[in-house]
Amino acid sequence: MNRILGSLVVFVMLQACGNKAVEPAASILGLWKLVASNDEPVDVNYTIMFRADGGYTFTNTIFDGNQITSEGAWSISGQSITLDTERFTFILHDDTLTLLPANGFGSFTYARQ
Repeated sequence: MNRILGSLVVFVMLQACGNKAVEPAASILGLWKLVASNDEPVDVNYTIMFRADGGYTFTNTIFDGNQITSEGAWSISGQSITLDTERFTFILHDDTLTLLPANGFGSFTYARQ
C-alpha cells in the first residue's frame, strides 16, 4: 500500500512540474513580422522585436532597403499590452500575435520569426 501511495505522490509531482504555464510576457519575446492588417494580408516589411528588458524595437524596411527604426517600452497586464502609451488587447496563439487597438478599430497580426 505504501509503495502505491508513494508512486502516486511521485506521479502527481511530476505531472505538476510538466504543466507550468508560460507567462504571456515570456511568450511574446523575440522577433515578429506583420503579416496582416484588418485581417487582410500585407506586403510590407514591418517587424517588432520584444526584448526581456521591457524594451521593443520596431523596424520598417522600405522599398529601397533602408530601415526606419523606433524603440520604446512595453508591458503586459492581463490580456492588455502597452507599447509606450498605446494600449492593445492581444491574442497569442502558437506563433501568431494579434494586436487589437484599445479604441476598437483595426487589428494587426504578426507571425513569429
